[in-house]
Amino acid sequence: MHLDPKTWWYISRATGFVGWALLAASVLWGLFVTTKTLGRSAPPSWVLDLHRHLGGLAVAFVIVHLAVLPLDGYTHWGVGDLLVPMASAWHPVPIAFAHAGRVPPGSPSDAHQVSTWRRLSRAASDIL
Repeated sequence: MHLDPKTWWYISRATGFVGWALLAASVLWGLFVTTKTLGRSAPPSWVLDLHRHLGGLAVAFVIVHLAVLPLDGYTHWGVGDLLVPMASAWHPVPIAFAHAGRVPPGSPSDAHQVSTWRRLSRAASDIL
């Protein structure tokens, strides 16, 4: 069975858009949780579980998005393009904003994520 060359492009676009939508939904739901907009109508454990599941699904879709990008024949993605900001020859500035979006400043695990990301970026730079 032969796949259409556009299949990977469609999958990468779809997973990117769905991941973005799930991330936006998780952030909005987190705001509802912290501002108590929902009041006492929803049990707290259910509300927090939905927030966590939305965030987990968003991460899963972004991982699939990154895994499928190198398979796309329209653009050429290497490991360095996916891991190192401004390393991509294809629209480097928007891609750099996507890299910046992975670690939201001020998040509770911001310091851990930044230190982990710096180690991964250095390792990727050393390899490349």
